[in-house]
Amino acid sequence: DELQAIEKKFNDKKSVSASFVQVAESLLIQDKKKTTMGKIFIKYPAKVRWETLQPEVSLMIGNGERYWFYTPPFD
Repeated sequence: DELQAIEKKFNDKKSVSASFVQVAESLLIQDKKKTTMGKIFIKYPAKVRWETLQPEVSLMIGNGERYWFYTPPFD
């Protein structure tokens, strides 16, 4: 099974990273889509770093108990 193979690789390495593209659509406003791009890093058992790089930069970091979100100040 492909999912089991992915889980085994993750469990053996204890960390994973990937680039992402996320598309959000508004149900209230037709033809309104927002696309964001960035990177995610996960380290077993509970650490996560989510970096949004486009269109606005932001950062979310978590340690399994607390999560911090940072957005740079506006110009």
